[in-house]
Amino acid sequence: MPTREVYAEARRRLLDLADGLDGAETARSVPALPGWSIKDTYAHLAGICADVLDDRRGAGYRWGDAAGGR
Repeated sequence: MPTREVYAEARRRLLDLADGLDGAETARSVPALPGWSIKDTYAHLAGICADVLDDRRGAGYRWGDAAGGR
């Protein structure tokens, strides 16, 4: 399966899982990511998927840069 399809599927699955969470649940901490909430983790993962789907990756790209990293 091409990378684009893998990331699109991961994004769909994350959105399906998040659909059932309320505000209190999204504020819970993530044991594997000290200092991160479930909401923070989702934002990070969704951002990576969006970057891959929009082809913002590769040499010179600063992942997570609010300015787009180019």
